[in-house]
Amino acid sequence: MKTFFSLSPLLIMLLVAMSSSGCDQLNICENGRGSTLEESLDMASFSGIDLRTNANVYLIAGDSQSVSVQAQENVFEALDFEVVDSVLVIDLNKCFYSYDMDVYLTLDQPLSSVEVSGSGDVFTLEKVDVASLLSLEVSGSGEISLEADADQIENRISGSGGMNLSGSANSIETRLSSSGSLDGYSMTTQDQKVMVTGSGKAKVHVEGGTLDVTISGSGTVYYRGTPGSVNTSVTGSGRLVDDN
Repeated sequence: MKTFFSLSPLLIMLLVAMSSSGCDQLNICENGRGSTLEESLDMASFSGIDLRTNANVYLIAGDSQSVSVQAQENVFEALDFEVVDSVLVIDLNKCFYSYDMDVYLTLDQPLSSVEVSGSGDVFTLEKVDVASLLSLEVSGSGEISLEADADQIENRISGSGGMNLSGSANSIETRLSSSGSLDGYSMTTQDQKVMVTGSGKAKVHVEGGTLDVTISGSGTVYYRGTPGSVNTSVTGSGRLVDDN
């Protein structure tokens, strides 16, 4: 004769809790610990940046390239930096709950691209030289704050991330999805093309050229300046707002 046992809902919840506690005991993730160290890394030449972890990255213009990292001891042991196709990839090879990491990059050639995934942030500490076509991309909750004089900029923002741009550009094209944001009031441009999907918000500054805005959803585009022409296509409750 077979005997069957039935697990009560309370017992099932207890087993799940014990299992979760066991995962923590396995140290799958850990907190940053130890003294804060600073070290310079010898990296191959790069013109682009791909930030894949939670860190503050600061960009400085200079005559020679340098990479300096400040982080806690166990975070240093997990650094995973490499240059792939002239792009510096910044990552960690271990999982951390909480930690501090600052990366200082001195650039000796025009910046061609910045990509941020996750919750990391990239800032320019001063105006930097950029390539004729500069590609900026944020996915997740990260942020890019950039000061530059550019010819052409292509922005891609998804998730809740954001960009803050200052300086000048001949033309900017921005694709913004979900709840992301662009603050470009401090970057004067001749032409701007903005495409918003979802609830995102963009602030742009256009002087003399064309402002082309497409909104699908509840997003909002604010503009300052005096564009020569404004083209608008709105589907949903989105708005184009003259914020002069």
